[in-house]
Amino acid sequence: MKKQDFLHALYPGSFDPITCGHIDIVERFSHIFKKVTLLVASSIHKKYWFSLKEREEMAKATLKHLSNVRVDKYEGLTTSYLKKNNISVVLRGIRSVTDFPYERDLAINNKKIFPEMETLFLFSGMEKEMVSSKWIKEIAFHKGSLEGLVPDYVANKINKQIKEGVKS
Repeated sequence: MKKQDFLHALYPGSFDPITCGHIDIVERFSHIFKKVTLLVASSIHKKYWFSLKEREEMAKATLKHLSNVRVDKYEGLTTSYLKKNNISVVLRGIRSVTDFPYERDLAINNKKIFPEMETLFLFSGMEKEMVSSKWIKEIAFHKGSLEGLVPDYVANKINKQIKEGVKS
């Protein structure tokens, strides 16, 4: 890996929806890398409230204040996207120690597929460590407050989904 490979990094995830915790991680990584791509991706293991396009639009709307961050969407292996776009650094946020085993396994398996890549981890800020898309959906579904968990734009999208009869 060459030094210039660290100029551009990829932050992949499902972002269903994007949370204040995700935004915190992106903002902090954007100070380290010249360019960060947030990749809105899909997994066969997840059931989504929002389409890939809707998740991409929410991410773009909430990250427009970061001039060196771009948002893209992709269906397929993250390693394929990395190779196609000549990126060798993957960024991952870790909320708590319970996230680490999954993230470690993901990094190891991705490295087996694409040996030239590196995965960098950043711990969430303490005020964001318990923010997860799963909990946000639960809170919203039961009409709890989303203040401080997601941007207002995203909260409005979530509430609209619920009113239209979204999945529980």
